[in-house]
Amino acid sequence: MTSSVPLDLLTWSPWQPLLECWKGDRVPRQPGLYRIRRIGHSDIDYIGQTGIGTMHLRSRLAMLKGIYGDVMPYNDPHTAGPALWAMRQKTGEAYEVSVVPVEGSTPWRKGMESLTIGLYRQEQKRSPTFNFGRMPSGYRKSSGNSAWIVEAGSDSEADRRTRPTRSTFLALRRSGVWEVIRMRKRGVDIDGRNGCQSPLLLRHLDLLMWGSIGFEASLSRDCSILARGK
Repeated sequence: MTSSVPLDLLTWSPWQPLLECWKGDRVPRQPGLYRIRRIGHSDIDYIGQTGIGTMHLRSRLAMLKGIYGDVMPYNDPHTAGPALWAMRQKTGEAYEVSVVPVEGSTPWRKGMESLTIGLYRQEQKRSPTFNFGRMPSGYRKSSGNSAWIVEAGSDSEADRRTRPTRSTFLALRRSGVWEVIRMRKRGVDIDGRNGCQSPLLLRHLDLLMWGSIGFEASLSRDCSILARGK
């Protein structure tokens, strides 16, 4: 890649290893743009911006430390974390990062991000590998890390990719079914004496065990019916 934007607008820093770049003063504590690629590649894997509130380049890149863990990181605090983790698991390649401070308003900074991505697309005839929610083939993006997920109890890599949505979880909790599901997940025998007699619940009980999230809509609707006592 030659130049993402005209040099009189942005001048990128030299490439440096992504791992622990957030330590010391290797990355400025300023708002700006950043780009990530695999070492030895010319194509870019991700282009992002940061600077809202107290966020800055150093703290934003520190949010990617989870890509070096054993388990796929959540979709937050960094949306590119799952994809970068998956590609590292797939190829074993290391990442490097380049940054550029951008002063000004958030709309201006986001505009510069969009311009950078747009010019990259013109030059390379494709988007950065993992922008726009893309994942490596064979991997599914993990969920967000929210309080309702903690309450759900399980935190394995598989559960991060297959747990139900927040709306379904809330419907389950309102219907009084959630504790039954948690008992089932712990291997506790559940029969009619435990109050598990609703045809709707019996029809979906295995789906409630994270087995298939393709039935989320009907599951949420049926649990809402249970909650209303209909």
